[in-house]
Amino acid sequence: MNKRIVLISSGQPSANPRLVKEAVSLSEAGYKIKVLYCPLSLWADPFDNILFRSYPKIEWIKVGYHPVNQKWGYRFARARQKSYQLLYKYIGNRFDAAIRSMVLFSQELVREAKKHKADLYLGHNLGALPAVVKAAQSHSALATFDFEDYHRGEDVKDSLHWKKTEQIEGMYATVASPLIGAEYKKTFPYLSFITINNCFSLNYRADASPSIAVQPLKLFWFSQTIGKMRGL
Repeated sequence: MNKRIVLISSGQPSANPRLVKEAVSLSEAGYKIKVLYCPLSLWADPFDNILFRSYPKIEWIKVGYHPVNQKWGYRFARARQKSYQLLYKYIGNRFDAAIRSMVLFSQELVREAKKHKADLYLGHNLGALPAVVKAAQSHSALATFDFEDYHRGEDVKDSLHWKKTEQIEGMYATVASPLIGAEYKKTFPYLSFITINNCFSLNYRADASPSIAVQPLKLFWFSQTIGKMRGL
């Protein structure tokens, strides 16, 4: 099997376990895998390095500027993003201002994705959507997007973030749960969505449940991003 798949994320692999799960599963199934990612989280660097060594068959490609190792390029990207935020505020979604004001390395992702010819381009997070579509169009290939979240539900309807999200999704899938699929079906009734549940393979299950003393149950939940409006 020589099929080539390019997975694209606007963040780092260690900050996106679903991306890693899909990349590893596809690689183990015999596909040639490339992962395009952007350096945004310093805490993820050492974990990424472990991940890259663990799966050398996957080609991990950094896109954009590292905030420490490429400080001036990173500062330029931040200033560029702020200029597009102002542009969007005053004239709307001209010059792709919606995606460029939301995603730090949107332009770099598109340019890099087009360099890699593949049979399928798979997007992770909203920032990767334009890169996936444009790369697929450039190489007459297939494109798909993994809706890990219901992005329109991340903010109040008609807020600035909601409007940008609506425009980005409307310009250009799989979903992480049946409810996410149901919500997007309301927005795009002419599309069909395949649900790939957001869980890991049964190969990772424990052989036996450990005996736990009777005590109050405590749950800790991590949603990749910690901040307001993120929680159970």
